[in-house]
Amino acid sequence: MNRIEELIDVLEKRHARTRAWIAKAQHRCIICQKPATTFRSSRAELEYSLSSICQSCQDYYIYD
Repeated sequence: MNRIEELIDVLEKRHARTRAWIAKAQHRCIICQKPATTFRSSRAELEYSLSSICQSCQDYYIYD
């Protein structure tokens, strides 16, 4: 499975929206559960606000 398929699988899991809301409230990543407080750009920060994916996971799944 390639990275984008892995990402889609994570985001399609049951209760993903609830988990995303909780992750945002706790400033954590929906994928790795690590703190999501530092972003390199406003674009990455916007992505987090939409998907709850931290900078590190964005780099791995989206930008690499």
